[in-house]
Amino acid sequence: MQPPDSPFEQRRPNNESGTNLGLTLVIPLKSSRLPIGSLITALLFLATLTAAARADGLTSDELYQQTTRSTAMIVVPLGEKASQGTGWLVDRDRKLLVTNRHVVGTQKQVQVLFPVYRNGQLIDDRAYYLKEAPRYRGQVIEANASHDLAIVQLDHLPKEVRPLKLAAERPQSHESFLLVGNPGGSPTMWVQTVGTIQSAPPDRIKIKFSDQDVEARVDMLETKTPVRPGASGGPIVNKDGDLIAVTSGVDKGTHVLSIDVSEVREMVSEIYHKEGLRHHNQGSFQLAVADYSAAISLNRSDARAYHYRGISNKRMENYRQAIDDCTRAIQLDSQNSRAYNERGAAHSFLGEYDEAIWDYTMAIRLDPVFAMAYRNRGSSHAHKGDWEDAVADYTTAIQLNHHDAKSLLKRSQAYAKLGDQAKSQEDLEEAVQLDPSLKR
Repeated sequence: MQPPDSPFEQRRPNNESGTNLGLTLVIPLKSSRLPIGSLITALLFLATLTAAARADGLTSDELYQQTTRSTAMIVVPLGEKASQGTGWLVDRDRKLLVTNRHVVGTQKQVQVLFPVYRNGQLIDDRAYYLKEAPRYRGQVIEANASHDLAIVQLDHLPKEVRPLKLAAERPQSHESFLLVGNPGGSPTMWVQTVGTIQSAPPDRIKIKFSDQDVEARVDMLETKTPVRPGASGGPIVNKDGDLIAVTSGVDKGTHVLSIDVSEVREMVSEIYHKEGLRHHNQGSFQLAVADYSAAISLNRSDARAYHYRGISNKRMENYRQAIDDCTRAIQLDSQNSRAYNERGAAHSFLGEYDEAIWDYTMAIRLDPVFAMAYRNRGSSHAHKGDWEDAVADYTTAIQLNHHDAKSLLKRSQAYAKLGDQAKSQEDLEEAVQLDPSLKR
């Protein structure tokens, strides 16, 4: 039994041989020859796209060439057989490629083929790619069925491949676009199609798939020529060459359903977050800062990325940058007690104890059981010589966390400064019992 040609349910009259996108070509297609009137319309549209592109410095050919250099064919091994779809490069440094989840399915390993050029000319013969073109190994590192997106990380990349820039804004109705894909029934690769955005609903909508339920921001497109199976995961770009959507399915031959760029931005940003956390935990703080910066570049309102970048900057002793990052995080999320705490720590390392105490106090107001904020505020009081205030904060920290050996040690030191040697010794012994490494 062959798999369904498309993950989308079809709605069409019985006498219409409509086509959905999928991994294999199993449903007969209508003739791709257009009536003369339709052909004239398509040519006129392409002329319009060309004129618009030239006004911004790109001809339609340049737009196609630029997009194709970012596009890939994805081959998914399925036992003795294989299915194929399309993808595109989003990050060259990290070797990240975007495609549809339904293209990779549940597979973790895929093969990726990129355009090959001979004497400066693009080779578009499918037979060449199936028999001779180099293949690159890719690992599916993230797959989101509800958004029908997947991220593939490659072992290597050919030097000619360039990433696509993600559009800063969502597409608008009637906006023109170029789509590149690898239709399975065609002897030609890197096939381009032009069209217009029909609608881009602001909210996520639900669409029933054969093997998954999608809930995503879906843009409705209409192309001038049919889009065929194998184009799933392909890039859809505007006249500036920026990625605005990802081909996902076809309700009818020329009615394309695509996943909006905003969903791509969120998914790629989450990859950067995970990489940032991994690098931070490994002690590679500079790499972590680069990861969080990449996440911020996709979403300037990402409070979490600013906060975490601030933590990594603090560990690198970039205290001013840490303060700036945490300040921005607080501006975006005024209830972020952890960002106040981190900013307070950066101020403390700079000897700005009044500013630090203010930040710790704000953290405590937002989270009254935040033991670390009490401990940190106590340390700032201690640096100022306010030993009684320090003891009060350390005591609260210990009450909130009975296993806080560091607060016990610090309170021991504060008691010693106040001349209470008995309490100082008592706290020291308890601290060492909890953490023998504190023994002096």
